[in-house]
Amino acid sequence: MRYLIKIIVVYIFLMPLMAFAGEIEARFLDDRGRPVAEAVISAIPLSGQAVPAMSKIPVELEQIDKEFKPNVTIIQRGGKILFPNRDSVSHHVYSFSEAKKFELPLYTGASRPIVFENPGVITLGCNIHDWMKGYIVVVDTPFFALSDATGVIAIKDLPVGAWRLEVWHPRLKGGLMVREVNLTDGAALNESFTLSLRREWKKTRDRAREKSGY
Repeated sequence: MRYLIKIIVVYIFLMPLMAFAGEIEARFLDDRGRPVAEAVISAIPLSGQAVPAMSKIPVELEQIDKEFKPNVTIIQRGGKILFPNRDSVSHHVYSFSEAKKFELPLYTGASRPIVFENPGVITLGCNIHDWMKGYIVVVDTPFFALSDATGVIAIKDLPVGAWRLEVWHPRLKGGLMVREVNLTDGAALNESFTLSLRREWKKTRDRAREKSGY
């Protein structure tokens, strides 16, 4: 009898963990039905669901060939990012965004880690190479994903309950799309998003100055 009680207690303790069985698959298309890469989606719990602890491993956002790689980086609030410079020239990385203002002046190689305490979108630039532009999206949830060229992502092992899905893209008109969904045990939700995007515009690289070691 005592052994049976122990089993019941262990089962009750593990029930919240066993409920991590849902999945959300999302597809992102533009107005012409083409797949959209670099769409950010985050799933925010609305029903008090238990969520895993934040990873303490810093994320790397590299500078390679005078570009930010990746162009879009997602991180959970409170996380750290390293900005290693893989180029043979110096970079001066900065952000003037409200969510996080910082500078990493004139450096090569490794950088000090930057902590991102506030949710929001952060635009990156380089004071030396003004065509360089990148984005950091800080989210208040451990459940997020970034679409690739197929425009499809999957967020797995979600606790059951209500969720708010937030979608962002660097060229999304209106800035943010929001949708609420309900996930039942063992379910796989398929969500489709049509994104109205602004035309892409980017500064031209100064190839002549680059040849001089710029």
